[in-house]
Amino acid sequence: MADLLKNIFSKALVELIADAVDSVTIDFSKDKFLSKVFDKEWDNKELKQRTSHVTDIIITYLSEDFKICAQQVMDMGDYFIDHNIYQFKNGTLALLFLPDIIEKQGIDFFEDSVIAFKKITPLISCEFGVRPFFIRYPKEMMSVALKWANDEDEHVRRLASEGSRPRLPWGIALQAYKKNPNPLKKLLETLKNDSSEYVRRSVANNLNDISKDHPEWVIDIANNWIGKSAETDWIVKHACRTLLKEGRSDVMGIFGYSSPNYFKISNFDVITENVKIGEALTFHFELDHLNETQGKVRLEYGIYYLKKNGNHNRKVFKISEKEMDGKTNLFIKRNQSFKVITTRTFYAGEHFVSIIINGKEMQKKSFQLR
Repeated sequence: MADLLKNIFSKALVELIADAVDSVTIDFSKDKFLSKVFDKEWDNKELKQRTSHVTDIIITYLSEDFKICAQQVMDMGDYFIDHNIYQFKNGTLALLFLPDIIEKQGIDFFEDSVIAFKKITPLISCEFGVRPFFIRYPKEMMSVALKWANDEDEHVRRLASEGSRPRLPWGIALQAYKKNPNPLKKLLETLKNDSSEYVRRSVANNLNDISKDHPEWVIDIANNWIGKSAETDWIVKHACRTLLKEGRSDVMGIFGYSSPNYFKISNFDVITENVKIGEALTFHFELDHLNETQGKVRLEYGIYYLKKNGNHNRKVFKISEKEMDGKTNLFIKRNQSFKVITTRTFYAGEHFVSIIINGKEMQKKSFQLR
């Protein structure tokens, strides 16, 4: 079994953290620090709780003067680099306490905080820490983000985009940008041709966030960016992934998918009509291309999960996309796991599986989950 992510806080790594704190403070006791970290509740804490716990302990050793505190945080970042934090698997993830300290202690000290964020983000990305600053200082923070977007360091440029995502997973939502994404347009335009895929992926994720509240806004950008370069084509495709799963015909047209009427589903069969939780659904179907000329097809299937209230919620899964020659036939077989996972609760009863061609649901069949 894979080791739990929370266990990145190994004793050796926490000792290195203690040494880093010792390097920037006075009257520090490593033994006392370790006893505070590894308290009686430590084993029950998850990753986020452990990070917050370590943050709160470290803060007690740092200066109450935030200008000094910010310098201590930056110096600790340098200490970790000098002492090879990369020797620990996923070790830099444990350093989330660095932006946490800035977020908790520096919200009233904008200029010193953004300097510290920029310094440490190449070591540990600060997209969570900067979000309260976008909320409290929207104009000032966007001005900083535009400067970051032209920085020589790809980590700083990515922070400009990732930190301003309206719906960053596990992060505080930026309600102002959910309501009105227009302030983000100049920033995203600046970064769309970035030389780093790391940055371009963040631009796509930012746009995908926006598409959930303002689909037409993103569709307009997609139409303007498509065909300009291979890089912007990739951004547009990834940015529109939610809209594509929704099956919007105006988005399908951007990417040249043929009319779903040119395709026919046959011999759709659910092999495992009774699926036990922990096992897998198996189904297959044939796809015929009816047009004489070549056509582009996006193959997906939907699983209608039974919810606790008796309703169903459809989740769409991609099979593939390809060009099909005139009047060709494909045989498709897929397995869908119902292995128990922490992010989804399964309920026994009737479920459905559907076949989706270029955004159009073509056929749907039921199966039992038991």
